[in-house]
Amino acid sequence: MIKALGFLLFLIVFGAWIWLCAKAFNKLQSSSLAGSSFWGSEALLLLSQGGFFGFVYLLSGLWSLKLVLLFLASAHLGILLNLPLTAILSGDADKCSIRWIWAGREFDIRFTKFSKSILYGLGLVCMSYPFVVAHAYFHYPWSSEILKVVIIKYSLILLVMSGYAVSLPITAFLLMSENVDDDTRQRIFVNQLIGMIPTAPFVALAIWVFGAAGPAAPPTNLADLSHTLSVRPLLLLLGFFAATILLPYLIGTQRARKHRLGLLQARRTYVAKLADILESPTATAYAGKLGALHGEILSAGNNLIKDNTFLQAVEELERNPSQITPDVQPFIDSVRKTRDLDPRFAFLDFTKQLDSDVAEIVTDLQQRTGKDAEEAAGIWAKKFEQRKDEIAKEIDSSKTGRPTATIIMSTVGTTIITGILGEVSKSAWQIISGK
Repeated sequence: MIKALGFLLFLIVFGAWIWLCAKAFNKLQSSSLAGSSFWGSEALLLLSQGGFFGFVYLLSGLWSLKLVLLFLASAHLGILLNLPLTAILSGDADKCSIRWIWAGREFDIRFTKFSKSILYGLGLVCMSYPFVVAHAYFHYPWSSEILKVVIIKYSLILLVMSGYAVSLPITAFLLMSENVDDDTRQRIFVNQLIGMIPTAPFVALAIWVFGAAGPAAPPTNLADLSHTLSVRPLLLLLGFFAATILLPYLIGTQRARKHRLGLLQARRTYVAKLADILESPTATAYAGKLGALHGEILSAGNNLIKDNTFLQAVEELERNPSQITPDVQPFIDSVRKTRDLDPRFAFLDFTKQLDSDVAEIVTDLQQRTGKDAEEAAGIWAKKFEQRKDEIAKEIDSSKTGRPTATIIMSTVGTTIITGILGEVSKSAWQIISGK
């Protein structure tokens, strides 16, 4: 009867935890689109770690304040380290944060079925947690060593590892995206890099609880936790980081540079065509040639939108503001604030502006004849020759690789700190186990 009441208490706490996590996540999304995400992130951090250790205690009787403080300290150490590292990165921090968030929304729009499937899958995994732990809870004596080990296993798999399974595809998409600017990509990279710090204790805990700390049989008591070597979680973390973060970052950097150069070269081509038309001393041919160029410019913008469901959705909302609902408005506002960071929107804005320029030129030249029209066209030509030179400089700048000193420094620094955390974890667990 007492165990049944204890499990009922767990179910009540678990339900409240699910509700609070949903509220905190929605708050984080809305505040992040506005450029402020600290308190939302802090709330989710405390809820996630509080839920993990709270459930383990309610279900198995395992509680160690030192262990909880160790995990919380490692999480906040990552936050503190993130502040100076992101401060020395180039770019506007607020704009990059906003760009980061709506890039994640793009993932949802472009891969709607996959996005929904992983979210529904995460929901099912979380909701299965009470059913899975119920068997162990009623099968083993409460506060027994074997129950503690089993509950930690289930909690790690269903509450911690499942979260990584959801976040990794989105993070890889952002890092590999050809449309994310260098500044935002660097901030995502550094954020994930620093994320190894709070992950280190969980990895060490998983190594112990799943018996991977050595060739011996899986441990069945907390004293065995002190034998978990700090080198092993560090190596696992570095390998995991290289495969899931570093490689996508390097791939995305190259893809973005190639994509950006392609769009810049297309912009230079259209400006050069316009300048060539205006430099030709054939007043009677201006209208026809400018009309043809007008069609090319419109076609370039339309083709870019046609091949991308995300651009289609955004442009449709921009054309029909009445369709923008209150819950969608923050998203549209965030796109408007940071559209210059996305090469696709920069190209679309360029085509709209150039098309407007062509229309203005046509109107101007139609009011002139003969020599007067040719002189006016020459004046216009000089303007676009200058613009062509500006684009050429931008192309040369894009071909130059950006300094990687910041990334190298943060990689080395975080690796060292992760190693230190491994030693701290080992020492703390030795204290807990009474050794």
